[in-house]
Order: sequence, then structure tokens, then C-alpha cells
Amino acid sequence: MKNLKQIISLAIMVFIPFGMMIWFRNHNSSGFASIELILYPLLFGGLSIVALVLLKKYFLREGLSDFNSGKGKWGIDILWGFALTVIYFIFFYVERLTLSNLLSFNPNMELLNLMLDMRENPLLLVLWFGPVLCIGVALYEELI
Repeated sequence: MKNLKQIISLAIMVFIPFGMMIWFRNHNSSGFASIELILYPLLFGGLSIVALVLLKKYFLREGLSDFNSGKGKWGIDILWGFALTVIYFIFFYVERLTLSNLLSFNPNMELLNLMLDMRENPLLLVLWFGPVLCIGVALYEELI
């Protein structure tokens, strides 16, 4: 019974948000506007975190303490974060150098438009680098 509950919880946490995004992409040909790129990570990330806590606490009847083992140290975690960022960018540039002759890369116009809009509206910049990155991207990705 516990395994079935875990599978149901996993399906709720993974398939519903991703299914909604796939459905949106299939039924909307225009892409995301800048405000949607800020609002959706906040909504999906924030609501998914709330759903995760509720599922774990009340449906699975498990504690929240297993999210953090408590063995890490801030300094080492930050160094690992920088190291993984450097490794990612090395792989990114190697990929671009090796695959640029084989594949065509189209720029992501949605993100480019978001960056241009943030340049003109500082409030969007504050929202993006504040709650969107902390709640909608970083925390959501860590928990899910």
C-alpha cells in the first residue's frame, strides 16, 4: 500500500505540471509572453511545493526531515555549486563547438524577449532575480 501511495504522489507531482505544460505548448502556437515566464514558475513552483508538503505530511504520513540530511556545510555546498556551474559551461561550449556544424541552433526568442523586457522594466528584473529564481526555479527543482 505504501508503494502505491508513493506512485500516486509521484504521478501527482510530476505528470500534472508537465502535462499542463505539454498541453499548453500543443494548443498555443505563440509561445510565452514575458509576464507568463515570470508568473508560471512562481505559480507552478509555489503550488507544487505546497502540494509536495501536503502529500508528504498527510497522504504519505512521512516527516519533512528527510529532505535535508544535515550533513552538508554551506561553504562546501557553495563551492560545489560553482564547480558544477563551471563544468556545465565547459560542456555547453564544447557541445556548441562540436555540434554547431551538424545541427542548427535557433535562439530562444521567448527568453530573449524576457531579457529585453527586463531591461526596460526593473520590476520584472527584481521579480525574476528574487522570488522567481528562489521559489519557482531553485527551490522547486531541489524539492521535485
